[in-house]
Amino acid sequence: MRPPLPRTFRLRDVVRERVVDLAPDEVVLRVPYDLFRPDGPAQMHGSLVQWVEGGLLRTGRVAPVQLADTHAGERVLVQDAPGPGEGPPEDLSSERWWLCEVEAVDGIAQEQ
Repeated sequence: MRPPLPRTFRLRDVVRERVVDLAPDEVVLRVPYDLFRPDGPAQMHGSLVQWVEGGLLRTGRVAPVQLADTHAGERVLVQDAPGPGEGPPEDLSSERWWLCEVEAVDGIAQEQ
C-alpha cells in the first residue's frame, strides 16, 4: 500500500528570495548539479535548459517530475508565475523557470 501523498510543499525561490507553497501535483524540473546560483530565470530550449550564472551562459538537461516525487533539500526548477502586481512575462514564446529549494514537505524540513 502506497503512503498518502503529501499535501503541501514549501519552496524557497533562490533568485527572487521568496517562499511559495505548492501542491504535490505541480510539475517541476529536476536540475543538473551545476545549476547552483543562477543570475535569473532559466529558459527551456527543447529538452535542455539554459541559464546565466556568474556571467556565463550554461546549458544542462532536466527531468520533469511531480513535486510529490521530490524531498526537502532538493533543488528544482518551477515554472514562472507572475507574483502580485506583476504582469505576464514579456517574452511569451520562451518558458521561464526559477530555481527553488524544497524547504519542507507538509511542514517537515530536511533533517540535518
